[in-house]
Amino acid sequence: MKYACFIDESGDHVLKIDKDYPIFVLCGVLLTKEEHDNRLTKLLNELKTKHFGRTTIILHTAEFLRPRSLNSVYYPLCDVNKRNDFYKDLENLIRNIDFKIIAISVSKPDYLADFKEVAQDPYLLSTKPLVKTVCLLHQELKLNEPIDFIAESRNNELDKQLMANYQYLNSSIPRIAEMVAFPNPVKKDKNVVGLQLADLVVTPIGRNLLDRKQYLNFDCIKSKLKLFKIPADWSRLKNIT
Repeated sequence: MKYACFIDESGDHVLKIDKDYPIFVLCGVLLTKEEHDNRLTKLLNELKTKHFGRTTIILHTAEFLRPRSLNSVYYPLCDVNKRNDFYKDLENLIRNIDFKIIAISVSKPDYLADFKEVAQDPYLLSTKPLVKTVCLLHQELKLNEPIDFIAESRNNELDKQLMANYQYLNSSIPRIAEMVAFPNPVKKDKNVVGLQLADLVVTPIGRNLLDRKQYLNFDCIKSKLKLFKIPADWSRLKNIT
């Protein structure tokens, strides 16, 4: 059975503390190709059609939390009733899709205090524990094919850095090629539903870690979530938030 892990992030990858959002979360959603191509695609397209009138829209949480203009396709979600209806349908979708969530979360205040000048880009830092966890799941599931590790393209330079990091992981983790494959990052306009699912769950994970208001019942995510924190102690974060 073929699996894929779709990757998205919440927060800025730069080594600078944003007091409004002082963490970084890298999230992978793991599901079978069959579940992705059939059930998830069907349910997500139904959600898009019901709330936005078309399936070609590419769901992006940052935009529908803060619509840019009155002409935004997401502007109707400013209405509290429409927003609540959307999130209820999203909760049902998350509950009804068979997938796992792996999230690597970085407290920037604690990480930078501990590692100072040798601190690494949080995105690249988070990639190794995410890949290693996916490798362990590959072994637990006793799969015969590698799991595709599919990330969204950001820009040419960042994509090059990510692929170089993947090459390093290929040389540093025993038998990794049997467990994980690293295709090139995918452009957002490809409308990949797995990447949109990752986008839809990663922001609630970040908001939960910061004890911020949620727009959906977090239990639908929590039941599927395996969470890791970098570093283990987040005591300095409390001084920021």
